[in-house]
Amino acid sequence: MLSFVYDIADLYKVDITIPLAFQAVAEGLTNLERRVRHKCRDYFYSQKLLQRILPDIDKVLFIEPKAKESHFDSTTSPPSNLWDSAPGGVNWANDNDDNDDNDDNDDLPI
Repeated sequence: MLSFVYDIADLYKVDITIPLAFQAVAEGLTNLERRVRHKCRDYFYSQKLLQRILPDIDKVLFIEPKAKESHFDSTTSPPSNLWDSAPGGVNWANDNDDNDDNDDNDDLPI
């Protein structure tokens, strides 16, 4: 299992890891291993290396890239707002509810 990981790491070793290691050595030998790891980590992050790895694996294994799947329907109509079809300003209360004198909750303490 790790052999595959090492094979993938070899894809980037000459272009990335070796130059960073020599750069760290040129800066001094104190905490060399730690500094090389940090330089690699920072470089991988800044260059977004993880986004390159899967496409590079596909190229090495001669796998054709898949078409990007859309997360949206194939309809050409634009999306609408959620409440476009709901009428606004309608009073849904019964007409006889306007009289507060007949309130069923008159006996409740306030």
